[in-house]
Amino acid sequence: MKSIIPLCILIALTHSQQVHEIMEIWEELNAPFVDICINETNANPEIPKVMFRNNHLPDEGTFHCYLKCMFRHLGFFTPNNEIDVNALAEVPHLPYELAERCVKEAESETDLCIKSYLITKCCIGDKHA
Repeated sequence: MKSIIPLCILIALTHSQQVHEIMEIWEELNAPFVDICINETNANPEIPKVMFRNNHLPDEGTFHCYLKCMFRHLGFFTPNNEIDVNALAEVPHLPYELAERCVKEAESETDLCIKSYLITKCCIGDKHA
């Protein structure tokens, strides 16, 4: 029993480090477009700094449109303004199956700002909203 506890601690620490590394990768992916999308949408500039680390996306209109702007700059929309599941699944550590499920869950939403929010919320597993 005593040998299981250190193993559990090691697994938890390893998982925590992996999650931290994933958050850094996602932040780096978004970094070139943060200021552009903040200026375009007037979203709170503090949110992008912590949204992945806090695993929480505020349910606010300007933030929804911030995410739409990010989707556009990251190439997640097709020319017909549909979500490109293949492009979304190219995000590091975002399995195709998860991207596909999240896009499907949001497919009935016609507002692209809200759709972008719903997909992002699903992909990061935001349990706060």
